[in-house]
Amino acid sequence: MSNNPWTCDDAAYGVMFSDEAEFSLIKDGSRGTVRCCVFPREETDPFADSDNESLVAAASVLVRKGDWHFAAPRPSVGDEIRLPCGDVYKVQSVQQEQNWWTLKGRSVS
Repeated sequence: MSNNPWTCDDAAYGVMFSDEAEFSLIKDGSRGTVRCCVFPREETDPFADSDNESLVAAASVLVRKGDWHFAAPRPSVGDEIRLPCGDVYKVQSVQQEQNWWTLKGRSVS
């Protein structure tokens, strides 16, 4: 019997999770480094049409459930993500995907 072609093989995505970021959790103050997949920094739109530019940036970070080694069962809104380049983001949304969470973050100045 052949495998179902519509079933997702999470191992195929493993090569994407080669970045590392430091997480600081708001629930218990714990900190640690987690393997993840960081998508390039995006500039957000200005708040109003009269503004020329915005200094706020957005980032998308994917974290596999198996790489999450904190006591908290999952990332939360308000957690802090520090990337190796020095950029810091606060998590503003957490969505559960197949075997990972997609975190949307906004830059912290």
